Amino acid sequence: MFEVNKLTEEDFKAVGNLLVENKLEEAFNMLLPLFEDENLQARAAAAWVVDSSAERFPKMAEKALPHILKLALTDESTYVRANAIEVLGLLSVKIPERFQKLTPTILESLENADIDYRWNNILVLGWIGGSNPQVITNLIPHLAKHLNSKNEMMKATSVLAMGWIGSSNPELVKNYVPIVVSLAKHDEFVYVRSNATEALVLIAYKKPEIVVNFVSDIAFIAVNDSEPSVRGSAVEALIVLTKKAELIEKIVSSIFKVVEKGDELIGWNAVQALGWLGTSNPKTIYDILTNLRKLLNSSSENVRGVAVLGIGWIAGNNPKEAQPFLGEITQDLIKVLEDKKATVRKKGIDSLGWIVGNSPQIATSIIPKIRKLADEDNDENVREKAKSTLQFISSIKK
Repeated sequence: MFEVNKLTEEDFKAVGNLLVENKLEEAFNMLLPLFEDENLQARAAAAWVVDSSAERFPKMAEKALPHILKLALTDESTYVRANAIEVLGLLSVKIPERFQKLTPTILESLENADIDYRWNNILVLGWIGGSNPQVITNLIPHLAKHLNSKNEMMKATSVLAMGWIGSSNPELVKNYVPIVVSLAKHDEFVYVRSNATEALVLIAYKKPEIVVNFVSDIAFIAVNDSEPSVRGSAVEALIVLTKKAELIEKIVSSIFKVVEKGDELIGWNAVQALGWLGTSNPKTIYDILTNLRKLLNSSSENVRGVAVLGIGWIAGNNPKEAQPFLGEITQDLIKVLEDKKATVRKKGIDSLGWIVGNSPQIATSIIPKIRKLADEDNDENVREKAKSTLQFISSIKK
C-alpha cells in the first residue's frame, strides 16, 4: 500500500518475519524507530503495520497505540496525520478495550495543546467516534465545548466531528443538535456552516427523528444561505426527511415562509430545493405539486412565481409521476398566463415549455395561449419569452 525508501524496506520485512515467529517484543522494538523515521511514508506505513496485525497481536497493538496517536496529533505531515487517524478509527473497532488507556492523553492534549494542533485532537475524536463511539463517550462533552470556540478551525472541526459521531450513534450527540443547527444557520464562517449542515445530513441519515424539529431551520438554510455547498447539504437533509411523508407539507410551508420575505434569488433557490426534493424522492411529487398549486393564488408575486417555476421543474422532469394529474397542472399554468404581473406570466411560459419537453402531447392545448402572448402581451420580455418558447415547442414536435 505504501512506498518506503530502501533504507526502511528491509526493516518492514524484518518486522513481518518476527511477527510470524511470534517474537513480539523484538518486532515492536524494531517497529518503534519507524514511527519517527524521516520518511513520512515510512511513518504512515508503520501505523498500518500495527493495524494489519492488531487482531492477532493485540498486546503489541496496545503498546503501539500511543505512538500512532502521537502521529495523529502532532506529526508535521498532513498525509501522516490522516493515515494515523484512519488507523486509530480501525483499531477502535478491532481492539476497543485497549482504547480506554488512550482517553486521558487525548483529553489532556485537547485541553492543553497548542491551538494549531488542538483541532487534530478533535478530528481524532470524531473519527474514532464515527467508528466506535462507545470508546470516547465520556469525551464528547469536552469536544462539545469547542462548538462555541472563537477559532474557526476549532469550531469547524468540532461540528464535523459531531456529525461523524452522530452518523454512528446519534443519541450521543442528540443534546448538541440545537447548537449544530444554530452554527449551520448563523455562523459567519462558510467552512463552519458547511460542516454543520453536513453534520445534520449525517445525523438525519442515521436517525431522522432527531432533526425533525428543525425542519424550518434547515429549510431556511436550503433557500437563504449565500453558499451553494451549504444550501446543497441542507437540501440533502430535507431529502432524507421527505422519506417521512407527513413532513412534506411542513417542508414546503417552511420554504415558502422564507420566500415571502426574500428576493428573486431566494425564490430561485427555493425552486431548486423543491426540484431536488421532488426528483430525489418521486413518492413526494404529488404532495409537493399539490402544495405548490395551492400557492398559485398567493397575494405575493414572489410566491406565485416560485410556485409556477417549481411546478414546471418537477412536472417537467418527472413526466411519469406527474402524468395522472398533468391535465390539471396544465390548466393551472394556462391560467397563470393571465396573471397581472409580467414576471409571473413569463415564468408560466417557462414552466409550460419545460413540461412540453417531456410531455409533447400537451403542446396542442398550450400553443394558442402562448402565441397570443407572443403577439399581444404589453410586456416586451413576456413577448420575447413566448416567441422563443414557441420555437422550442416547434422543434420538439418535429
